[in-house]
Amino acid sequence: MQWTADGLHHDPQSGARMVVVFIIVVVVAALVYLLTKSPFSAGAIAVIGLLFGIIGSKRPQALDYRIDTTGIMIGQKRYSYSQFRSFAIIDEGGYTSIALMPLKRFLPMLSVFYDPQIQSEVVEALSAHLPLEDHKRDLIDQLTSIIKL
Repeated sequence: MQWTADGLHHDPQSGARMVVVFIIVVVVAALVYLLTKSPFSAGAIAVIGLLFGIIGSKRPQALDYRIDTTGIMIGQKRYSYSQFRSFAIIDEGGYTSIALMPLKRFLPMLSVFYDPQIQSEVVEALSAHLPLEDHKRDLIDQLTSIIKL
């Protein structure tokens, strides 16, 4: 089975959201300057905030996904099923994805994005090789979904 999907969920940011990000960055940079009297620290906060806003507003590139009997291919990279212990369906409210849970403890989850219309086929194809498990969102997942930047 193969399909093409965006590499990350993209929520187009409105001009109002960018203004809010800009105001937050200016306020945090000003507070850092007032507390530390360091223009370098305040400038670093401003630059990091600006980069955060720019990176967050970019549209992700489309990736080709392929599931076969030996593993999953995302773009040009192949992953063997033996690298993963299970997979979970992640519901982010506006979209869903599949997270492949690695066997190695400190490796991050691998996300698989797809059109919701093919979810059952993707889950069926992965279930033939990996067990499906429930996924509990950790604190970082919860914070990033609240911020939505």
